[in-house]
Amino acid sequence: MNGLVLLGNGDGTFRVTQPSGFYVPGDGKALVAILAEGQLRIIASQNNGKLKAFEFLDRIGIQTVKKEEQTAFIHFKDGSARRVEMNTAGGYLSLSSAFFTVPESAGRVTINNGENGKDRILQ
Repeated sequence: MNGLVLLGNGDGTFRVTQPSGFYVPGDGKALVAILAEGQLRIIASQNNGKLKAFEFLDRIGIQTVKKEEQTAFIHFKDGSARRVEMNTAGGYLSLSSAFFTVPESAGRVTINNGENGKDRILQ
């Protein structure tokens, strides 16, 4: 199946969504999200193949973060919320840029600072 997205249920299990429409031809192995010239781009690696770069055509809200900001909570207009973990420290996940996407359906975003305990609230 191509373009499959698995969303976490919050208990270690996942649910399958509709195909995303995102397709990496070949034997795709890893994805990294980066900001380049203010645009969200996805870089895909392939087994024994060239890197592929993809640019989003839709407008996506992008929020950059500081190294000390560790988590964010996106509060949606329907009352639900999503936790976003920042991968700006050590480890293989730190290879992505220090940002996260904010959907149009978001109402408020709270960014938690792990160093001084002060939060940033965006409307």
